[in-house]
Amino acid sequence: MNKVKRERQPNFSSSEEKLLVELILKHGNIIKNKETDADIWKKKDETWDIIDGLMVISSEEKKEMYKTGGGIAKTFKKIEFYENIVKLLGISAVGLDSCFDSDIIVGSGSTKRSLKWKTVQNVVNLKKNKVYKKQLEMIEVEKERSMVKFEWDKAEHEIRMEALHWKLKLKKKNFV
Repeated sequence: MNKVKRERQPNFSSSEEKLLVELILKHGNIIKNKETDADIWKKKDETWDIIDGLMVISSEEKKEMYKTGGGIAKTFKKIEFYENIVKLLGISAVGLDSCFDSDIIVGSGSTKRSLKWKTVQNVVNLKKNKVYKKQLEMIEVEKERSMVKFEWDKAEHEIRMEALHWKLKLKKKNFV
C-alpha cells in the first residue's frame, strides 16, 4: 500500500493574511494593551469579535471561490505586507542585537541578524583598514623625517669636519 502524501495547502491565503495584519494594525492599540482590568478585557473581546467576523466573511468568500472552480494557488509569493507585520510586532520581530550570543553566527537561523553582524564586521574591517593606512602614512612620515634628520646631521658633521680642518690649517700656519 503506497499512500501518496497529500500536499498541505496554506491555512490562509495571502489576501486573508494581509487583511488580518491590516485589522490588527488598525486595532493594535487595544489588542496590545498590557492593562488587565475588566474594561480593557471587554474592549479586547469586542475587538477580536470584530476581527473574527471580518475574517469569517473573507473565508466565506474563499469557500465560494473554490465552489465556483477558482482553484488553489500553487505558487507562494513573498508576503507583501511583511513590513507591517514587523512594525506590528516591534522589537519582538527581530529581537535585540547582541554580539555575545549565538545569533550572530552565520547559519544559526537568524539571517537578518547574520546580515547585520556581517555589516558590522565589514564596517569594523573598513575602519581597521583606515587605521592601518594611517599607521602606514605615519611610518612613511617618520621615515621621511628620519631621512631629513640624517641628511641634516650629515651636513652638520661635514661642516664641523671642515671647520676643524681649517682650524688645523690655521694652527699649522701659525707655527710655521
